[in-house]
Amino acid sequence: MRRFILLLIPLILSCGRNELEIWYWFGEIHDYHFRQLLNRTWRKVNVSLIRKNFSSIQEMEESLKVRQPDLALVYPQTLKNLIKSGELEPLSDGEILPNYCGNYCWPMFKSVLGFYVNADLAKEVGFPLNFKLSDLLNLNSNYIVLGVYPSATFYTGLMFKFLSEGYDTLESCIKSYEFLKGLAHKPYVRIYPNPRYAEADMVSLKIVVIVGTSAYKPYIEREGINLKFVPIINDRGENVYFLSGPDFVVFKGGNTKKAKEFIRVLDEILKRDTLWERFGYFYVGRLKGLKNIFTDINWDVDRDGLRVLSERALNPQDSLPQDSLKNLCRKSLK
Repeated sequence: MRRFILLLIPLILSCGRNELEIWYWFGEIHDYHFRQLLNRTWRKVNVSLIRKNFSSIQEMEESLKVRQPDLALVYPQTLKNLIKSGELEPLSDGEILPNYCGNYCWPMFKSVLGFYVNADLAKEVGFPLNFKLSDLLNLNSNYIVLGVYPSATFYTGLMFKFLSEGYDTLESCIKSYEFLKGLAHKPYVRIYPNPRYAEADMVSLKIVVIVGTSAYKPYIEREGINLKFVPIINDRGENVYFLSGPDFVVFKGGNTKKAKEFIRVLDEILKRDTLWERFGYFYVGRLKGLKNIFTDINWDVDRDGLRVLSERALNPQDSLPQDSLKNLCRKSLK
């Protein structure tokens, strides 16, 4: 009996707390506007807010292994691990997005994978502002148009493009490799070791197009570039939305009642707030009904394996025999 009472004490204390601790990671521009959003929310919930913005996703993941806040805004890989761990409190009776995270997260806003096009430079060199993905293999240009870099995220987005056209998972993995291998041999493509160099060259007007998620838009636009964001478009002319971005989760043993109320109020504010769309995020409610929406939350893939495939595809001197490619794809897809 005494042991039972001792176990109840933390729960009783947490229920009586009129404060919420929230952890998240955002870059500087998004962090500023997220803090404004939090300030509008906590007043309506009547709760003291303790917020912590980490310097990186990795730092937050390491901290979560030590202790948990009341709620956190976490990215897909972290969310996968937390769902498996059993540390999360159910948030609702149903899913906000079908086949996403069960009822263990609240996806408030999402970014999508696609391409940033310098609209002014594109006009100057004759590059189209709307294009199917396959068009990138058939450009007629003497200018270095496209910047790409090895990325498990981009490789996954390519796979979703082929899945949207009716190919199975293994075929989609193979075709993604073949697409990147095709790009690697084009004279108008520049291959970078990481995205930072590609972004720097776009800012200095050395390339027209780079791969990225819509959430990076404000960081390039602040350099004075007139950007157009183009989602992945498949061979049928359909947009393919590979969703990225963070989701809210609530941890067991915390102030769960206030955390759920906080999320509910924040969600109501976001329904009327168009600011985040200008900064590359979309309110989830606006995504309902769209065709070809994909996420990798419930997809058991080896991201390191996909990155290796991406690296090998973008190396013009490397080449994988068909049998080896199939085996690497099977291993990556588990």
